[in-house]
Amino acid sequence: MKTLINWKVFFILWVAAILSTIALLPYAFELQSGLLAQLDISLSALIAIQIAQSGLLFAIIIFFGMLLMKRIGLSAPILDSVTKRESASDTLRSILPVSIGLGVIASLLIIGLDLLFQPLILNELGDQASALTQTAQPVAWKGFLASF
Repeated sequence: MKTLINWKVFFILWVAAILSTIALLPYAFELQSGLLAQLDISLSALIAIQIAQSGLLFAIIIFFGMLLMKRIGLSAPILDSVTKRESASDTLRSILPVSIGLGVIASLLIIGLDLLFQPLILNELGDQASALTQTAQPVAWKGFLASF
């Protein structure tokens, strides 16, 4: 019997997405601290609602992404091989150089665009630009968690 998607891969991706949502919460709450004080809901209820909402949205997005990925020629070769208890070393060796290269190119492109457009944006905003620097600056560990 052929299934629509690899359910083991689905649940791995879904759990990873929920864990990343949980890791993002301290950073997001720090940025929205003024707004949180105005809400008539407890912090624990807000966290539960956020995790449930994100979990549902990610389940839908991951399901449709996995459903459509084979139709357009994409795959998750490492997760597929791990869930089938096969060696992923050959697959990893073949895609690692391309992945690292594309990651470096994308990073350099983002940094270059930031260096190019930041002075233009600050110049355009004028006095309003100081408001951007006065926003909450979360501590480093919250930013590290949010990076996942």
